[in-house]
Parts: sequence; structure tokens; C-alpha cells
Amino acid sequence: MDVKNLHEKLNALANGNVSGWELKAKNRRKNKIEMQELINKVEQWAEDRNFFCPKNGATLNAQFKKLVEEVGELSGNLARGKYIKDDIGDCLVVCIIMAKMLDNPIINDDIEIHRDFSANNNYLELLIDVGDLAFHIKNEIECVAIENVENICFLLNRIAIKNNLTIEECLQVAYNDIKDRKGKFINHVFVKESDL
Repeated sequence: MDVKNLHEKLNALANGNVSGWELKAKNRRKNKIEMQELINKVEQWAEDRNFFCPKNGATLNAQFKKLVEEVGELSGNLARGKYIKDDIGDCLVVCIIMAKMLDNPIINDDIEIHRDFSANNNYLELLIDVGDLAFHIKNEIECVAIENVENICFLLNRIAIKNNLTIEECLQVAYNDIKDRKGKFINHVFVKESDL
């Protein structure tokens, strides 16, 4: 492509006159930025509620239990063919917090997938990674635990796509649910005010 053609394409892009592939690329970039902003908001929400306070905040064990609870809700709704957008988002919120606790915050590239649908058993793979995560947390193998968390995010994205959802909209729904939520920690588990 010569400079003149590149210049024309950039002007067209700036003016909103884009071809199909250019529009998809523009939307992917926009979604990637929005997703990273959401991840940052979730991390800040958790920080504001003292999730990362070693003495009184969450522990990896407590967050793992929360992840199992959220994966259970996702499982039930997948089995019944029900709405799963918020279930995927809730799982992502827990994964984002766990990754930050492991000093390896999730970045959008950890979740982005290359639209690979070769595996038909995403849900089973998800359960395997959740089980592996339990083993690695129990044995304090944090460098491998973070890989499990990243794999879980990756698989949640695959499940979202297979159900005609985007990972961004799933996380947005979950964040909208929690953004104003207050509560306190009891035995390292965050309990929302309405459950106190």
C-alpha cells in the first residue's frame, strides 16, 4: 500500500467511512480499550473495599471459594439454557481480583482470544482449570496459579462468544451490579451490606 492510499484510508477511518474489515478492527481496538478500563475499575473497586489488605481483606482461599460459587451459578444456568451474561461477568470479577492478589494483574491480552473454536468442551476445560487452581493455591504454587486464572478468563471468553456474547458486555453487567456495593469482610470473605 502506498502512502497516498494509506492516507486516504486513515482519513476515511477518521470520518467514519470504513470498510467491513476496517470497522471490525476499529471496534476491536475500541472494545480492547473499554475492556482494560473495566478491568481497572474492578481492581479499583476491590482496592477501595480493602480486598488487598493482607490482615483484614480477602485471601486467595476465600476468593477461590467465591470463584467456585460463581462457576456453579454459571453451570446451572448453562445447563438450563438461561441467561449467563452476569454469571460470566461475576466469574471475571473474581479472576481479576485473584490475579491482582497474585501480583500479576489481568490485562486485556490475557482474555483476548484468537477466535479459536477448536475445542468443543470449553465448560469442561473451565472446570479442569478451576480444579488445577485449587491444587496450586493449596500448595502455594502461585506462578502456576496465575496461569490457571488466565486460562479461566480465556475459557470464559470462549463460552461468552459461543453464546453470542462479548466478554466486555459480561464484565460491564457484573461491574454495574457491584460498583456501588458496600460491605465488610468476615473471615476474609466480602459480605455485601444486604446480607449482613
